[in-house]
Amino acid sequence: MSGIQENIKITQDEAELKLDDIDSDMDSVIDTDSDVDKDDASETDDEELIEETGITQKQPFFIQPEDNDDEEDDEDQDENYLQKFDESIKKKIIADFHPELHQHNYDEIETLSRVVRDNNGNIIDPLHKTLPFITKYEKTRILGERASQLNSGAKALVEVDDDIIDGYIIALKEFDEKKIPFIIKRPLPNGAVEYWKFEDLEVI
Repeated sequence: MSGIQENIKITQDEAELKLDDIDSDMDSVIDTDSDVDKDDASETDDEELIEETGITQKQPFFIQPEDNDDEEDDEDQDENYLQKFDESIKKKIIADFHPELHQHNYDEIETLSRVVRDNNGNIIDPLHKTLPFITKYEKTRILGERASQLNSGAKALVEVDDDIIDGYIIALKEFDEKKIPFIIKRPLPNGAVEYWKFEDLEVI
């Protein structure tokens, strides 16, 4: 009898375990059904909202490769726009806006620095309209440049004593005797320039 009772207890325990498993499965099925019902309800709510407002759902935005090509073309155009000026445009800009930067060669400067005078010594040259007097700024620049040349080892153009070694003193002596071989460039308001030899200018 005891063996039969033990078998009955075992079968009862197995039955209870099976019932517990069935209950847990039913609970999970009910939960999933409720999730599905929630999804259906949200979809119906969305459909009702779309019908009321007339607004459709946004479509996902994807960048097409053609857009990248357009951007690259725009970048190429910008790079071409910012390219350096060619030589002719540079020369035109310099000639129009910075005529003082235009350099003449030595022969041109020598010709432009010749002063034409009449029998009385008056200047009648159309290329020399400014006053033939040296200004204090020109004097300062001439003495400074000549002194630096003499200090750098240039030969003096006047006779000086052996004890005089200061370049500025020698430059002053050359200035007084008008022996400094400089040509002065005077810029004019209209962009032109005048070339005067130092020996043609009067010292006041």
